[in-house]
Amino acid sequence: MSIFAKKEKTVALLEEANKQRQFVRIEIHNDRDLMQQLSIIDLTLDDLAVARALQPLIQENISTIYNPMYNNPFPGIRSVVDMTPIGIDLAGSQQYVVSFFDGIIDDKFAGKRYQLSKYYLKTGVEVKWYLCTNQAFINNILDLIKEAYKDDSESIALASKVISKLFNLELQLCLSALQELQNEAAATKEIQAKQNIKGTIGAITEDLAAMSEEVGASVEDVIVRSEGIKTYLNEGLQSSIITAETSASGRKQLDQVIEQTVSLKDSVHHIQTSISSLETNSREIGDIVAVITSIADQTNLLALNAAIEAARAGEHGKGFSVVAAEVRKLAEQTKLSSNNITELVISTTQQIEDVVHQINNVNSKTVLVNQNVLETAESFDEILTASKTSREQNERNNQEIIKFTNILKEIGKADSKVADLADNLNETMQGY
Repeated sequence: MSIFAKKEKTVALLEEANKQRQFVRIEIHNDRDLMQQLSIIDLTLDDLAVARALQPLIQENISTIYNPMYNNPFPGIRSVVDMTPIGIDLAGSQQYVVSFFDGIIDDKFAGKRYQLSKYYLKTGVEVKWYLCTNQAFINNILDLIKEAYKDDSESIALASKVISKLFNLELQLCLSALQELQNEAAATKEIQAKQNIKGTIGAITEDLAAMSEEVGASVEDVIVRSEGIKTYLNEGLQSSIITAETSASGRKQLDQVIEQTVSLKDSVHHIQTSISSLETNSREIGDIVAVITSIADQTNLLALNAAIEAARAGEHGKGFSVVAAEVRKLAEQTKLSSNNITELVISTTQQIEDVVHQINNVNSKTVLVNQNVLETAESFDEILTASKTSREQNERNNQEIIKFTNILKEIGKADSKVADLADNLNETMQGY
């Protein structure tokens, strides 16, 4: 027994199609592509009349045609035939297939395919499962046709040809709409991506411009500060030069003081030697005076003895007595002079000792002064060395500051170019 319902009396398909010819139409407005497609697959009004003649058979057996696909457990097939997510139940889905055989191809017909494609795109239906399901429907319908017109090969051939054209058109419309929707979605994504890129680049260019402005201001500020540092370094360099010149002048004066100190030391040493000789001579004079004093004492004693002897001689010794008195007087004067000389020698010796002591003090102080002067000279040498080092360092720093300032100026120029590039990029993106 056949699984398909069968009319008690099968009317020849072509005869029935002629009756339906008056109810079919093709009314497409503003869709040249669709008209071209219909022309290429040669889908005519006669074909639509055949389709309309087959519709009662399709309607009677739609459950047998559609339900095997609807109840298929495979998700790929179910995603094509189950339209409940868009509010179309099983009966509505079945009638969608029946509508293939209405015999009318118009804007509404194309619109339904567009909406279905929109649903497929939204739910992520894969094309391969759509093609698979489409072919399964064709197979089920052809099986029905063969069973219903098994004794009429011409009707089977005619029906098969029309069904092939109808489902091919259905396939073209859905895939074309699907492609169009995908292109629109891609275009929307591209526009959104462009907007995002534009917004991102706009934000970047704004940030870049702001950063460029800040960098430019910072560079200008650093350049100004660098010029100030350069001025300070030049002043420091001049101060180092002045310090070096002053130190050199002071060093020359110290050299003169050292020479004078050495000369003074030599003079003091010479005086010290002379005073030592004078002290020796004074002592020798003292010794001579002591001898003279001793001789005067002995002469005085001899004069006294001579006077005594003259007194004993009486009248004969008077003349000798006078001589003895004169000799004694001379001896006493000599002793007195010797005593005076001795006192002068003692006083001179004391003064010489004082002078020697003072000269020794002067000599010690001269040595100390000479040592201090030498230490001061060493300090001046260190100052000269430090001044020279400072001057050389200042000169190097000055050269580095000049290089640094030149680099900053180059950075400023590059920053200006970056700002110009940011402006150009922003203008370019405005027209993007």
